[in-house]
Amino acid sequence: MKYLKHIKITILLLIALLIGITVASLIYNSDVYSPWWAHVLVVIGAILLTLTIHELTHAIAFSILGIKIKAIYILIFMFIRKKKFFTIKINPRLIVLLGGLVVPLLPPVKSDEELEELSKKIAKSLIAAPIASIVFGFLWVLAFILILIFSSSMTFITLSITASFVILILTLLVIIASSAGTDQIAGDFVAYERVLNNKDYQFQVVDSYLNFNKPAQLESKAYLDQHKRNYLKTRYLGTSLDTLSYVTDYIDDVLFKKGKRDYIIEQRIFKMSYFKLEQSNEGITTLFMILYLYFISGEKEEAFNLLNRLEKNTNDKIDKKHLDYEIKRAHHLLGLEDNTEFLLDPKNEYEGFNWILKPVLDPEPPLDLIPLKLRIKVPIIKFFEIIE
Repeated sequence: MKYLKHIKITILLLIALLIGITVASLIYNSDVYSPWWAHVLVVIGAILLTLTIHELTHAIAFSILGIKIKAIYILIFMFIRKKKFFTIKINPRLIVLLGGLVVPLLPPVKSDEELEELSKKIAKSLIAAPIASIVFGFLWVLAFILILIFSSSMTFITLSITASFVILILTLLVIIASSAGTDQIAGDFVAYERVLNNKDYQFQVVDSYLNFNKPAQLESKAYLDQHKRNYLKTRYLGTSLDTLSYVTDYIDDVLFKKGKRDYIIEQRIFKMSYFKLEQSNEGITTLFMILYLYFISGEKEEAFNLLNRLEKNTNDKIDKKHLDYEIKRAHHLLGLEDNTEFLLDPKNEYEGFNWILKPVLDPEPPLDLIPLKLRIKVPIIKFFEIIE
């Protein structure tokens, strides 16, 4: 945003002012007692209040725009919708989020026009939260000034100083995080711009959110699949998360859901760089799916060569549990071993960060463990009569 730099400088100046006030208070009011545990409670309360305002603004914006909320995460707390009400769950592991998230229940999408309209609503929710956090930060400063003017309790003032430090620092961090972005992740401000101006990013966000609403996802399947197939036919197939997702979705559809095969797409998939795919867990998953595509296409030598290559992978970036599970699954699906018991045991699955969203995902159908069969795909050749 245009004025973010000025806002950050202003917040830094306010923090410096607070430091000055704190030092002065300690010098001239050294006899004022303020229990340490009270400051700890104030810090915790200020963090929860700031994060709650941020995440609730996301949720309220979605609700105003007619989109229901499935879940709200705030630090270690999960508020998950069960019909008309929200249940509360606590998971200390969620502290890794260092914040929270909101899971909306998107409606079905069946056309480019509906995608565009829905993207605008998502963009409004994205921009609303950081703006609310900034406004809250400055409103708190005004409240703190009033406390300094009208309060005669030094204990209350010192606790207010602590709260102000926390709120202003968090506000600054929200601005920094919201302004940051890479090819894989994006803060609220960056995501806002991308959702409005980048068609690929629009689709990626909507497609991801629809995973939390299976009925809507099923209703949108024809449109989503067509969009993904067009992408796979026309774009460079590198190692971006959206590309890997679309490749695995296509192969999964062909393998287990009787999806229609496309010769052009499959030839492009076979030309993807194995070396680059071997550098990430997501890429490893994609390579195993490519292996299966080779197998059902009658390219058994290619399939087993790729399997041997994957079995020899020693890249430290790859989770060993993930690789071992995929190898066991490959041996099973290719008919080399019966690993049914191992594959059905949830303890053996690679979890990654999937545990974060598992409570809000609809139950998945049982894992398809039927060994793969040969399904040779012959390209369609059209003959034209030559008229002299």
